[in-house]
Amino acid sequence: MELFKLRARIVVLLGLVALLAVVAVARPQTPPLTDEERTRWYREAKFGLFVHWGPYSVLGRHEWARHKLQIPQAQYDQYVRGFNPVKFNAEEWTEVAKAAGVRYMVITSKHHDGFSMYRSNASDYDMEMTGYAGDPLRDLATAARRKGLRLGFYHSIMDWHHPSYRPLRAWEHPNTYKEGGDLNVYIDFMKRQLEELLTNYGDVAMIWFDGEWEHSTAAMRSDEVYDFIRKLQPNTLIPNRSIRLTTLHEHPIRPR
Repeated sequence: MELFKLRARIVVLLGLVALLAVVAVARPQTPPLTDEERTRWYREAKFGLFVHWGPYSVLGRHEWARHKLQIPQAQYDQYVRGFNPVKFNAEEWTEVAKAAGVRYMVITSKHHDGFSMYRSNASDYDMEMTGYAGDPLRDLATAARRKGLRLGFYHSIMDWHHPSYRPLRAWEHPNTYKEGGDLNVYIDFMKRQLEELLTNYGDVAMIWFDGEWEHSTAAMRSDEVYDFIRKLQPNTLIPNRSIRLTTLHEHPIRPR
């Protein structure tokens, strides 16, 4: 009986240690910095690694595959369900990156296809839909922290899957692609996902937006979103792709 109680205590203690490790990764750790200090690491890092990864890899194609190849949503969803990256090893990825001299990594949390590369409570179009049991972004956040690498997320404003986002793809809905939808509902959804990323994955180096060209800056509530990110993580860099660019020269891509 005593041996059984001892084993039970050990199991509980190991569980607490594991929980504390998860919490340590989840909670942002760095106190707020000045504008100058917040961007210093980026100006000095020079070398970063961008990773675009998602269900399109099942086809052996890039992130625009559904649009470029005009794959119907139902067919694309079959690739999503077949996405099961069992050979993914976050420790190996970060080790290779570190050895190459990489100082920071940015990976897709959601690309234009609308699929979330993590386990999201805000969306059912996420890793829960696949056969993969884990959370790639959580594993990568843990491994990056161990290697001393900063980790950021690429997050698409454009969304070909969410029911409230418009326009739809014209090739898929030629007569109705601009009809319906509610961008405000969609932006609220996007903020819920941003909150997940900024509260569950530790210090986030940057949120790199994309797909901003289909709506005005005001319609996307860009200032509100910017302030929302600053409130959750004051030191997260925000490249200005959350605004609609008129020319690259007028609005250079520069984190702030």
